[in-house]
Amino acid sequence: MDMTPNNLNNPGKQGITPTAIGASEDYDASGFGLECPRASQELAQLGMSVKDMVKEASDILPQQAILENFVHHNPWEMLQHVTFQRAHELLHELLSYASPGERTMTLCGGSDPRLRANSTLAELSAIFLDRGAAKASAPNRERGFLWFFATLEKEADFGLIGSWRAHSRQVADRILQELNQGQDPEQLAETLLAENLQAYGVEARDYVLTTRSMLWDMQGYAGMVKRMEMHPGKVHPFCLL
Repeated sequence: MDMTPNNLNNPGKQGITPTAIGASEDYDASGFGLECPRASQELAQLGMSVKDMVKEASDILPQQAILENFVHHNPWEMLQHVTFQRAHELLHELLSYASPGERTMTLCGGSDPRLRANSTLAELSAIFLDRGAAKASAPNRERGFLWFFATLEKEADFGLIGSWRAHSRQVADRILQELNQGQDPEQLAETLLAENLQAYGVEARDYVLTTRSMLWDMQGYAGMVKRMEMHPGKVHPFCLL
């Protein structure tokens, strides 16, 4: 079964493509920090690194801060330069691209894989972004999300969380091994994202669309992390974002 995005989305969605920056023939892809040659080469052809790709994919996330007090916040603040009608049209176009989880459910039937993934991410994000309300602090928050995730996942009890996360534990083992060997966490995160995009059968021109669709599968926490990245003063001092 061909599970590439071009065959899994409706024909009307094919015209949506990310902004591609033309790269010269001698464009150097060595700076991407990837262990996925095909991904780095394809991104180089677009003149885009994994970090650039994630930044573009996250631009339209609703950036809601943690509510210590009620604050009215416009979730479309990134589109305030256009009319309301145009903003609605742009969001409809950008969000019409189906995420890998949505395509899997549509083609294969059965349960929605996003339910389990989002439940897991909600638990991890709530713990990672805690601002001191919890009685105990989770390990390795101060070292970043990769360290934090891998540490907790490696110690997970499958009797409590289910065997479906076996692959997640394998990835956690790999992350800890590479981080302990001195691998840069940011480069490792980019490598893991590129590998997953390849596993989904995504072509480089659809990397931004696919990444955006996955971020919008869980827009609340994704938008909160995006806002904290833009406003570092809102992050707990013992949490490395």
